[in-house]
Formats: sequence, C-alpha cells, structure tokens
Amino acid sequence: MSRMRSIRRKSRRQGGIRPDLVKRIVIFGLLTLILSAAMSSFFAQLTCLPATPDLMLGAVIAIALLDGRGSAAIVAVAGGITVDALGGVGASLSPLLYLGVVLTVGLLGEKMLSSFLSFLLLLLPSLFLRALFSLVGIWLFVGEITFAGVLTGVLLPEAISTFVFCCPIYFLVMLCLLPIKDRRERAARL
Repeated sequence: MSRMRSIRRKSRRQGGIRPDLVKRIVIFGLLTLILSAAMSSFFAQLTCLPATPDLMLGAVIAIALLDGRGSAAIVAVAGGITVDALGGVGASLSPLLYLGVVLTVGLLGEKMLSSFLSFLLLLLPSLFLRALFSLVGIWLFVGEITFAGVLTGVLLPEAISTFVFCCPIYFLVMLCLLPIKDRRERAARL
C-alpha cells in the first residue's frame, strides 16, 4: 500500500498524468456526450414537451458545486461545443452561455454548501441567463418578434422543462463523482 503511494507521488513529481484527472476526463466526457445527445435527439423529438430542456445547464451547475469551477469550466466549453455540433442552429455560442453560468455559479455559490437546495437556488439565475441567451438568439435569427409571444411560447416552457429535467442531473453528477473522489474526501463531506 505504501509502495503505491510512493509511486503515485513520484509520478506526480515527474509530471505524469494523475489517475483522478484521467477519470474526470473520461467520466465527464461521457456525461457531456450523453446529455448533449439526449438534448438534441431524444428531447427535441418529444412532441409532449413544449420546449427542449437544457440538460447541460444542470450538469455545469452540479459539477461546479460538487467538483469545482475548473472542472465546470472545461465541461462548459466541451458541452457547449458538443451541444452546438449535435443540434445547434446558427452561430456556436453555447460555450459562452455555459461559461457565463460557471461564472455566475462561482460568484453566487462560493459560500454555499454542496447540496441539492443550493443547486436549485443556483439554477434560478442560470435559467434567467438561459432565457436571455434564447431571446438574443431568437432576435438575431428570426428578426421581428413580440416579447409576449416569445415569453409564453418559448422562454417560459424552456425554463420550466429545464428546471424539471435538470433536477435529476444533480444526482447523476453525484454518481459520476463516486469513482473520482477519494474515500477520505467523501467522508469529510458527510
């Protein structure tokens, strides 16, 4: 056991790749790909939903709360590019939205505990940023719009469906972090 620790310390000093970093890349990469594909294929095709939920928004907030802003920023850029590549229309601006969410969550959530209630509280200003992003996108690509029509036809349904479908994302990210976090870190959180 102590031999393994000395090997890990030696590899860190020599500039080797940390195993937890590789785990983060693989797990968060798979999560990003699955959520992006679900957003652009499965949820976009459901006719019972008034709008497609933004699952990546919930993932970025949960990762920022549970793992840190650095990981969340990387997932924000990768997730934004993936979302736009799989189902975006027009200019690829989703990475900017998700980075703005990471910045907002970082500023507002600095003193918050990593809990589901904190996640829900941070989801509200993020939904406002998402609504502004959608409003600008509609204005740029559609042209003349009525605010009341966009509010009731796009923004509110999008916010409600995003809020509902992002709630389980918090717990999904918690499960994704189980193989990454050290047992001591998990015990310290309890």
